[in-house]
Amino acid sequence: MQLPELAIGGILLAPIIVALVEGLKLAGLPTPWARWVSAILSVIAYAGVYLLDQRADLLQPTTIALNALVIFL
Repeated sequence: MQLPELAIGGILLAPIIVALVEGLKLAGLPTPWARWVSAILSVIAYAGVYLLDQRADLLQPTTIALNALVIFL
């Protein structure tokens, strides 16, 4: 089994994960916890990509939500 690309609707998720972790660090997250948060967000992202491979009807709302997140980050 090949791992899916970490992108949804053409939106790469790795920079979003980095931005979220950096935002959490600015909000007070201790730096040693940042790698754990990054790992958890990566697992969630892979699960989301896998779910969207199974349920293509959720691709459009997810892409819209990710675009909104990127705009506000």
